[in-house]
Amino acid sequence: MLVLVGAFMVLACVLGGFVLAHGQILALWQPYELLIIGGGAVGAFISANPAKVVKAALRDATGLLKGSKYSKQDYIDLLSMLYDLFSLMRKEGLLGIEEHIEDPQSSSLFSAYPRLLREHHLIEFTTDCLRLIVGGSMNPHELEQLLEVELETHHHEAIAPALAITKMADALPGFGIVAAVLGWRMRCPASASLRRCSVSSPPCRSWATIPRVSACTSPARWSVPSSASCFATASSARWAPPLKTACRKMAARSSA
Repeated sequence: MLVLVGAFMVLACVLGGFVLAHGQILALWQPYELLIIGGGAVGAFISANPAKVVKAALRDATGLLKGSKYSKQDYIDLLSMLYDLFSLMRKEGLLGIEEHIEDPQSSSLFSAYPRLLREHHLIEFTTDCLRLIVGGSMNPHELEQLLEVELETHHHEAIAPALAITKMADALPGFGIVAAVLGWRMRCPASASLRRCSVSSPPCRSWATIPRVSACTSPARWSVPSSASCFATASSARWAPPLKTACRKMAARSSA
């Protein structure tokens, strides 16, 4: 639930601030750019990770909406199960739990906790630890180190989908740059350069400010008596004061 609340707050704040700044919501709807960025990121995610990680990422993504699958009762059941195991070890010795740890699915002790029995990672970790204790082939310090390594390995496998999603998210700005460059190349053909883009050419409207500056400040055009047209161009620009200053300098140098 908190995931949905956080996502709603992000969208409301970003889009609300954009609208309050007199922005147009429809200007943000660019389906082809979303296809380039989103499709490229998903394709890179699939090609860079094994199928196991991809499936786990999809499964965990759907689990975000459900919340944690463990409750307070699960932890109480786990403590109760361990208490029953240790009580049986104290009464009947280590060999008394051997039949339970060898086949936990048919064990009366483990069957008393069906919710925990479905957690195969938990059952395997518990039975492997008890099996080493029953075998008596290592001292407690070696057993502790072995369990720490096993826990670290399990933790690394569990967070592998999250790390893969994080790497894909880190690559999204790069795909955004690719989409921006492709969009610019579509607006300005390959045969055209920034110098050839003019105010009157519709394909290059996004770069119209560059030729406006060059038309007013380029030394090659100072000798052309076009100060009136330059002032007209500057008055239509959003940043008119800097352009008007440049045009005044051009007119002064032309008269000198």
